[in-house]
Amino acid sequence: MKRIIVTREKKFAGAWVPFWIIPAQIAEMYPTHFQTVDEVQLDAAGYPRPTLPVQSLNEAGRCIRSGETVTIECDDAVTGIYAVTMDGILSNRLPLRSGEQDGDAVTYRFRVKAKGGFARPAYPWFIPEDE
Repeated sequence: MKRIIVTREKKFAGAWVPFWIIPAQIAEMYPTHFQTVDEVQLDAAGYPRPTLPVQSLNEAGRCIRSGETVTIECDDAVTGIYAVTMDGILSNRLPLRSGEQDGDAVTYRFRVKAKGGFARPAYPWFIPEDE
């Protein structure tokens, strides 16, 4: 079993935008729903159009808000993680490389921050915990 601990940095820009942390295998099942920040469709006011229902995101992953830390337990088949907004804006994919053995699980620690948020839509970006 794998345990992924993700801390979201506090940032004023994009603080109101929730992210969902999603194991890589689940995210790869829905490639047409996700897009990069450069591909996002904006409405007339310049806001991204929501493309994913919150219920689907809650089933696929864990919601994280500004300043929070979440723990996700997943099986050994998971090899990486993504974060996504309800607008379908996808983060960078971060592979699970070196974790710490903690009892019966291997623990991986990551930080995620919000990029953009003023001139561009806010989107998630992972930073390995050792950086």
